[in-house]
Amino acid sequence: MPNTYKVLIIDPEKETQALIQSTLIDSFKINQTDVADSIAKAGDLLSDSTNTYGCTLISSSLSDGSGLDCIAKFKSEFDASKTNILYMSESNDRNQILQAASCGATDFILKPMDQRNLLLKLRKLITGKQFRTTTRISTLGIFNLKLKFQNDISYEAKLEDISLGGCSVKSNLFTQGGCVFDKVELQLTHNEKPLFINAELARTERDPESVDKPTKQLIAGFQFSNIDDEMRKKLQAFIDDVAKTK
Repeated sequence: MPNTYKVLIIDPEKETQALIQSTLIDSFKINQTDVADSIAKAGDLLSDSTNTYGCTLISSSLSDGSGLDCIAKFKSEFDASKTNILYMSESNDRNQILQAASCGATDFILKPMDQRNLLLKLRKLITGKQFRTTTRISTLGIFNLKLKFQNDISYEAKLEDISLGGCSVKSNLFTQGGCVFDKVELQLTHNEKPLFINAELARTERDPESVDKPTKQLIAGFQFSNIDDEMRKKLQAFIDDVAKTK
């Protein structure tokens, strides 16, 4: 990890701040962190053009507002297009988490956090972009797929792009259930050949084309998990077929 990589922690709890900082230092050799315990202090840090953050962790509860308020301010007033946001929620309330996803949170974690779960989330956020740079094929949303969550709730989606590391989809996600903390099984079908892949949510953002429509779609990025050599060959064959069909 470059020694210029910087992380912003927005949380009022000293114990949480210390846990995040020690995890960043011990596991990623990242010692450049800024800390804010309120939206106002975070705004002061973000207004400094010399501060560029690769990752920002935002608590759902702050002294001068909610984490949702903070994300909204972050996205509207500052250039956050290259920053991954980890939303630290004190509740597993689906509506709150969906709001965070709609505002622009990349991933979610429940508080109080244990170091192992925090490490997994940070590893995905900090190194995930590198993981998704190989053989990324844009599909322009012309391929359909099905997302099946652990509670057997499924959603239809459009495949936006795909690589050996993961894929991006456009879908009306989570409106009928299926928590964003769940793992998901993706069913990809091309030329009547289904391919089933296990995945985890890596990022979400609001679909800009559906902002003014009654049904708000999300663009969601999934990172494939448990990919063995056999599955990698099947996935590569699928990607090759997609590339020929474009």
